[in-house]
Formats: sequence, C-alpha cells, structure tokens
Amino acid sequence: MKKFLLIPLVVILISGLIFGGCAKPIQFRLTIGGSAGGTVTVSPNGPWYNPSVPGSQALYAPGTIVNLTATPLSGWAFLSWTGDVETVANVNSASTTITMNGNYTVTANFVTAAPAPTLDFRTATKIVAANNASATFKTGADYVCDGTADDVEIQAALNALPTGRVILSEGTFNTTANLTVPANATLEGQGNATIISASGAAITNAIVIGGDNAIVRNLKVVLAAGAGAPRTRPNCIYATKRTNLLLEALWLVGDLTVEYGPDVTSCGICFVNTTNSKIVSCRSEGNRYFGIYLYSSDYNAITSNSCQSGSSGIRLYDSSYNAIIGNTCCNNGYNGIDLEFKSCKNTVTGNQCDGNSLNGIEVRQSSYNTVTANVCCNQKATGIHIEGDATVNADGNTLSSNVCRGNAWFGIDIVGGANANFNLVMANQLQGNTTGSLIDQGRGTIKQTAAGDPYNVV
Repeated sequence: MKKFLLIPLVVILISGLIFGGCAKPIQFRLTIGGSAGGTVTVSPNGPWYNPSVPGSQALYAPGTIVNLTATPLSGWAFLSWTGDVETVANVNSASTTITMNGNYTVTANFVTAAPAPTLDFRTATKIVAANNASATFKTGADYVCDGTADDVEIQAALNALPTGRVILSEGTFNTTANLTVPANATLEGQGNATIISASGAAITNAIVIGGDNAIVRNLKVVLAAGAGAPRTRPNCIYATKRTNLLLEALWLVGDLTVEYGPDVTSCGICFVNTTNSKIVSCRSEGNRYFGIYLYSSDYNAITSNSCQSGSSGIRLYDSSYNAIIGNTCCNNGYNGIDLEFKSCKNTVTGNQCDGNSLNGIEVRQSSYNTVTANVCCNQKATGIHIEGDATVNADGNTLSSNVCRGNAWFGIDIVGGANANFNLVMANQLQGNTTGSLIDQGRGTIKQTAAGDPYNVV
C-alpha cells in the first residue's frame, strides 16, 4: 500500500522540476479602494497603478513590503485603513506598510476634521524650571529660575494663565515671598523631587490659595528655620473664604525652631471659612501648631493624610459636616485629632492615632459627631476623650467600633457631668489601658458597666 502512494508524489515532484521554468511568476494584486476626503499613494508603484483612479490596482511579487500613504484633503482627517488589513503594520496610521502575501484590497477612510481649537495650549500650561533642574526641563520651560527669589518666576507664570496649569520641574525653588495660586489654576510639581523652600521675614504663608477651584499637588514645601516674623510664623498652605479646592500629594515640612503664633499660623495646611474642598494624601510634619487645621470651615474632606510631630495632627475648630477618613496622626505633642468648640456633625472614621502626647482623638465642646472604626493606641493619656463644660456641651456623640488599647490612662473617657449628655459608646475594644477601660462622668451615656456587657469589649 505504501508503494502505490509514493508513485504519484514522485511524478508530481518531477513534473514540477521539468516544467517549473516555463510557469509565469506569481504576483499578488493590491487594490486601493475609493473613499471621499483624500488620496492614497503607494511605493513602490506596481504595474497599472494610478493613484488618481479609485479602485486602481498594482501587482507585486510575494513578500513585497509596500508603503501606503493616505493624504487628507483640506477640511478632512485620516481615520483608519479597512479591508484586507491583516498584514498592514498600523491601521490607525496615515503612513504605514502592507506586506503582499496574497491579493488584498484596502481602503483609506477619512472624516471631516473638527474645527481647530481657539485655545492656545501653550498659554494654558506654563512650565517653570528650577535652577538645578535637568537640561531637558530647562529647554522646554517658559521660565527658568536662577535659585534666588524664585517666587518671581513662579508668580509670573501663575499670573500669565487665563486658566490652566503651572508645572514646576524637579529641583529646589527658593522663595522669599508668598506664592498666590489664582482661581481655576493648578500648581503642580514632580512629587517630592519638587521642593519649594520658603525663607525670609516676608513669608506669611508659603502658598496662598487666591481663588476658588484651585489645585496644588505633587510637590514639597519646606519652611526654612526662622521664616516669617515673630508671632506671625507662616503656614505652608493657607486659604480663606474659598471653595472647591484640591490639595493632593503634598509634603509639608514646618519649622519647630520658632515660638507659637496666633491660632491660624504655623500649620501645614490652614483653611479659614473654606468649604467643599479636599485634602488628600498629604504628609504634614514638624509644624509648630497643627498639621491640618480647619477654622470655621464646613463640608470638607480630609482623607488619607499623614500628620506627625506637630502640636496636633488634625484640628477642627467651629467646623461642621466635615469627613476625616483614613488618616494617620502619630507622635504629635498634643492630640492626634481634635474636634474643638462647636465642631458638630463631623464624621471621623478609619483613622490611626498612635503615640500622641495627650489623646488619640479629642471631642471637646462639640456635639453629634460620629467617631467610628478608629485605632487609638499608646497615647500618653486617653484613646478617645469626650469633654463638655459650662460654656459649651458635648452631647450626642457616637463612639463605636473603635480600638483603644495600651493607653496610659483610659480607652475612652467622658467628662463634663451635665455638659456631656447622651453620648453613645458601643462595640469598642478597650483592652489593656493602664488606668481603666472606660470612665463616664457624663449623663445618660450608654456605656460598659460590667464584664461581658454587650456594648464594649474590655
């Protein structure tokens, strides 16, 4: 059986060798389909190809790589190649190639071009290079600083914006006057590699938010030792009477060499009468007063920040309806998180407060706040402290599902007698605190009273 199968195969091979030299060479046909809005040229030109004739054909040897170029007419734009495009290198490029492995028909498609935008994007984005920036950044920059009074160039870029962004290079910008970010503008760096170093007596705030809808992100601000004037030491970032701000991915380093100033100075971020704004993923450290301070500021979100080695990490004063979520406030000289004086109906959840010199979270003279799912351990006083006094009550606060362990005094304490009413304390873990788990000197509190009480684990 195998011998009968071999005979036809040998005959076919021999006939191919004998008569192959007389066969016409194989060629593949390329057909260019017609499409309104432009023309197509091919290179090399195969026989019979005429680019001015839709449906024109050309012949090529197998494996030939043919260049295709689609040229749109005025008012049109190239869209894509369609048809037999399996060997087209890039169907979305007006200039591409096709490899002739068979007979192919391809069509260049064009669309009506959108009107040219009237906005000049070079005026909407300004680039400022530091004195020690890379050569690449300096080459493309609109402004190049010399390392002295660099606020002049940065402010000129900010003032030149209709709206848009000022992008700072990597490197150090030495400023001796406040920077003011106008409304609808963005000041943006290259992460921690962009450093604004503020120094001198003229600095009252390293960066001032000068209008609504402003953004500052991706840079580091350092207050040089002794910056500002006595009793008016600067904040890293300051905003008053603004709305819809975004401060994101900032590293804010204060100056611990100076004395305390008034209440709205010497902070990493200070908002006064500012609303509907976000402080996200910032790091504030070494500020003489507070890492983040909201003064009479409502409806803001403070999320995923780190505040350490200041007086208090995050402080709210007379500020309501704010969300303080997922922050880390450690090793501060006072409290991790403060809610002070009529700061009401705030949400404080998912924060970690560790190793602060007084309390992890303090709610003082403030009511109807929700404090839940926080971890407050290893404070030198109490994990969570609630306090009312004859001036202002602390009523109706909810403390639930918090972990308060290893604190020098109590897990939770409530003080104020008749000025601390109807606070709810439940489902907290209060083990291992030196003085006790929970002390209640308020009135009408739901609290742990005995081992096995369902409200709290002690």
